Amino acid sequence: MALMNNRNVLVINYRNMLIGGIENYIYQLTKAQLKNGCKIVWMCDPNAKAAEQYTDIFNDSLIEKHSVDTHSMHWARTKRISFDSNCQYTILSFNLYDHVRAQIWAKRNKNVATIFCIPHFKGSLLFPVPVIR
Repeated sequence: MALMNNRNVLVINYRNMLIGGIENYIYQLTKAQLKNGCKIVWMCDPNAKAAEQYTDIFNDSLIEKHSVDTHSMHWARTKRISFDSNCQYTILSFNLYDHVRAQIWAKRNKNVATIFCIPHFKGSLLFPVPVIR
């Protein structure tokens, strides 16, 4: 799988787009980034579902959907993903396990940055945690 085209690429590293607080944040961020001309890649489960209120973006051709076996301990090492050196990638993860896997790619690619967002327990805020290498 090759990720390319637009210079700025936001990779949403999230398994399903069901109804919830995190999903609302992802949806709003994705809509805003699409308006700014950012390319969006959704890394999700092979049978990922999107709730009806998110289907205008997540079941449309506005984003690239890439299925990965997120239940495999080693998918980040074995999945063939190449990053275009002319693009800047930001991988946004919402749980520690997915974030660690994103870090594997960032370690191997200078044009890949990762952000780990921790949802607030009441759903009111997200605290982005940039990773310094």
